Amino acid sequence: MDGGFDPTVGGKTDYQEWQIEGLLGYTFGSENEDTFLTPYLGFRYREAENELGPPLNLDVLQEAWSLPLGIRADHLLSDDIAIGIDARMQWKIDDDQVVTGAASIVDSSSNQLTYRIAAPFTIRLSENSEIELRPHYEWDRFDSDSGTRETRIEERGGQLSFILR
Repeated sequence: MDGGFDPTVGGKTDYQEWQIEGLLGYTFGSENEDTFLTPYLGFRYREAENELGPPLNLDVLQEAWSLPLGIRADHLLSDDIAIGIDARMQWKIDDDQVVTGAASIVDSSSNQLTYRIAAPFTIRLSENSEIELRPHYEWDRFDSDSGTRETRIEERGGQLSFILR
C-alpha cells in the first residue's frame, strides 16, 4: 500500500506498507447454498514506513505481529456474483516502532485489540478464477508499553485481487 494522511499538528505524510497474512477457517453453507459463513483465525505481519514532513520532520518504521479472529459472510446474488462482509478483531501481540528525528527512539506496544471490516464484491470469471474488489476500514492503535505515546489510526482503503483456485 502507498498513501498518506494529514497529522493533527499539520503537514503531510508519505506512507508505505506491505503485509502478509495467513488465515485458516471453515465454511458453512446454507440449505439453499447461496449464503456462506466462514469463521477464521490466523497470523498477520505488517511493516510500514511513515515519513512525517514539517513541522514534525520524523520517520517512523513499524513492524507488527497480530492474530486475527474473524468471520466472513458471503451471499450469492447469482452463480457468478457474490457480496459479503468480513469483520475481525486482531490481537496485536507485538508492535515495534523506531521513531527517527534528531535522535532515534525505539518504542514497543503489545497485547492490544484492533479491528477491521471489509465488504468484498466478487465476480467469478471461470470455474477456477475470480476477481474481487474489497473496500475496508481498519481501526488501529499504538499504546506504548512505557506509557509515553498513544496513537489512534483510522485507515480506509481498498484492494483489487485476481484469485486463481
